[in-house]
Formats: sequence, C-alpha cells, structure tokens
Amino acid sequence: MKRFDYNAFDSRDAIGNPASVFLTQNEFLSQNDKEILSVNSGFPISCFVDVLNNKAIIDFFAPNGQKETVCFHGTMAVLKMLKDNFGKSIKKIEIKNYQEIELIELENDYFGIKFKNNTKLEIVQNQTLIQEIRNNFRLRDEDFVNVYFNHSTNDIIVETSNSKIVENLSYKIAETKDFLIQNNRRAIMFFSLLDKKTVISKVLYVNLAELEDICCGSANISISKILFEKYKIKNFENIQPYRVKETGKFGGRQKVIYSEKEIILMGHVSKIEDSFQSFVVYSKGLPIF
Repeated sequence: MKRFDYNAFDSRDAIGNPASVFLTQNEFLSQNDKEILSVNSGFPISCFVDVLNNKAIIDFFAPNGQKETVCFHGTMAVLKMLKDNFGKSIKKIEIKNYQEIELIELENDYFGIKFKNNTKLEIVQNQTLIQEIRNNFRLRDEDFVNVYFNHSTNDIIVETSNSKIVENLSYKIAETKDFLIQNNRRAIMFFSLLDKKTVISKVLYVNLAELEDICCGSANISISKILFEKYKIKNFENIQPYRVKETGKFGGRQKVIYSEKEIILMGHVSKIEDSFQSFVVYSKGLPIF
C-alpha cells in the first residue's frame, strides 16, 4: 500500500487543504485498519482508493477515525494522485455510498469534478435555534440574513451580509462542538457575498480537533444552490480564509459552476513534497503490503 499527501484547492499563494491518499492496490483493509490510519495521518481527511477496471472507488475517514460519506477536497487530492500514477486511463470515480462522479482534467494541476445536483436545502424556521446561532457566534441582527439545513450533507449554513464576520469568526471550540452534536449536524458554514462573482466562507467541522476546516469543497454545494435560487448566480469563486491573523493569506480558492442538474467544482491541487510512504499495515496479525 502507498500513501501520498496533497494540498487541495490550494490558491498557489497559500496553503490549501491537506489530504492523505492511500492507494490500497486491491489489498483488503478492514474498517478498523482505515480508522487507525486516518487517526495517525494527522490530516483533515484520509482517502482510501481501490482501482478496478479503470474506475477508482473511494472511502473517506476523518482524523478522529469517523467514516465520512463524502469529502470533495479529498476527492480533488485523489484526482491528482490518479493523474500522477495512472495517467489518463481512469475516467470514473465512485464514492462509496454516495454517487459516481466525473473527472474533468484541466491544465497545470487544475482539476474539476462533476456530479449530480441532488442538494436538498431547507430554510430554518426554528427561532430558538436561530437565536442560539446568533448568541454563540455573536451575530448582530443587521448582519444576519438566513439559516439553512442541507439534508444531503447534514450541515447548517448561515448567510450573513457582513464579510468581516466570516473572516474573523468568533467562537468557542467546546461550545460549538456541543452545539453541532446536540443538533446532530456535521458542520456549520458561514458565507457572505463579496460581489456577484465571489463569496467568502468559513466552515466549522465537528470531526476536526480545532473545528476550522481550511478549505471545504462541500460548502460550495449548499452555497451554490442558495446563490442560484436567491441571486441567479451560476458561476462564482469561493475564498476560504484560514488563520488570517497569523499568515495574512487565504486558505484556498475554489471555482464553482452550478446548474439545476449538476455542479462542477474546480481548483488547484499540489503535491506535498517528500510525503510518499510505502509501508506495512498489520491486520489481525497479518501484514498488508
């Protein structure tokens, strides 16, 4: 088995979002093996890839060992690994328990993924929940727009009219984790329009120790539907700041093309140098190479 590490949705002047990609080469890995490897990888997502008949099948695990349904920054990292190791022979990617997606290879390590638009959004009407969000994240009435549930990805989405709130979001880790767990939600996302072609967003993800996801692809699924239905915006770029006070740079950038039938996510992927590993995993006392 081989491991490769990549930065997905990297903006080329910042850091992107790291992912570990494990090419299992058809060796059997139990769920427990994947949980251990994902915890030890130390990255926001670990992707386990089997390649069979020119199709790649992906399984995702969070850094706490939790199995994930889908991760789009992880998928982008897988595309880069497939290009590096298989050239153009693989055209289809299947995400276990999700859907088949189509690979769009552009140039200069710029990739796209196309998938069916089955997003199900609901405007939150529960005033108690809305007030809890306002209190927890210190949102003023004049900055607040709407709260949505994405039932496809199990996320809460908060639209605000003040981009500075997104960029400098104030929250407490323990309280936010409790809030997400109590409401049975995977993540809470905040976004604001900068102009008709650009949004800024930030994602707090329950399975990350520090909560803040560097650059989240799935945020665009929810945001793109809201932008289209409310503002008739089909194409936009999402800027996701990360540790702005420390670096002064953005975490990553993603471009999105939306239609009622499909969504396309696009972005750069760069290899983390000297990260390749080939090693042995022990499952039930037997080595897997």
